[in-house]
Parts: sequence; structure tokens; C-alpha cells
Amino acid sequence: YDILPEPLQKIQLDHYPDIHIASTPSDAIQGADLIVCAVKPQHLTPDFFKSLEINSSSSSTPSSTTSSPTLLSVMAGTPISAFTSPSGAPPPPPDAAAAAFQKVVRTMPNTPSQIGQGMTVWCCTTDTILIDERNKIDRLLQAFGKSVSFAF
Repeated sequence: YDILPEPLQKIQLDHYPDIHIASTPSDAIQGADLIVCAVKPQHLTPDFFKSLEINSSSSSTPSSTTSSPTLLSVMAGTPISAFTSPSGAPPPPPDAAAAAFQKVVRTMPNTPSQIGQGMTVWCCTTDTILIDERNKIDRLLQAFGKSVSFAF
């Protein structure tokens, strides 16, 4: 999914005729195990979460952490609490919505990751993301260069 579908349609036409291009964000994440959120922080608004159909009363995010999707954020300056507010965490920014993600990974890659020579530092909600899931996330991020995680 992209808010501007033309570039994806061109890629589909020129290179990958069998790929499915979702028409809405909620279509794009349907059944996903991992959701990569790479939007500008100013777009993290109640309307953004509504477009994903992710909110505290949504049935699209299961209550079980073993079956709920992991959200991997590539958003500068956006804390994990913007996506989920576990007990004791600071509230999300005023322009953000209360999200219902239980498993969140926050990453901060650097520019050389575009050519596989980067460094991505990341952290996650360690109480909800199992070690096997963290290992998979680490392997995924290593595709862009080195990956370093820390627990909080």
C-alpha cells in the first residue's frame, strides 16, 4: 500500500505482475504477522490509526500476544508508547491515537542501510515479543547492515 498508488502500479506492471497492491492500509495489514510503519511522525494521527482500523475497541488486533501482529516502527522521534501504552508508560503524544498494538519494535536505521552497509539500533516490548520473534526481527534488520538491539 502507498498513499500514491501510481509508483506501485508501475513497479507491478514493469516487474512484478503477480503482486497484489492493497487499496487501503487495513487491506495491506490483513492477516499480517509484521507491520512496518514507515510514515512521517506528523502523519501519526487518530485518522492514521482509524485507516488501519487499529484502536482500543478494534477486533483486528487480537488480545493474545502470540497471535497479534508486531508493529515495526521506522519513525524518528516516535516512542513505543505512541503505539501502545502499557501500565506505567507515558501517554502518547496529543496528536496520536491510543493504539492497540501489544508488540512493538522501534528502530532507528541510518542512511547507508539503503545499500546494505547501515546500522540499525532497535528495542522492543520485551514482555510481549518472544525471543524467537526477536531473533527473526534481528535477521530481517541485518538485511540492511548491522543490527543492535537492547532491552528496556
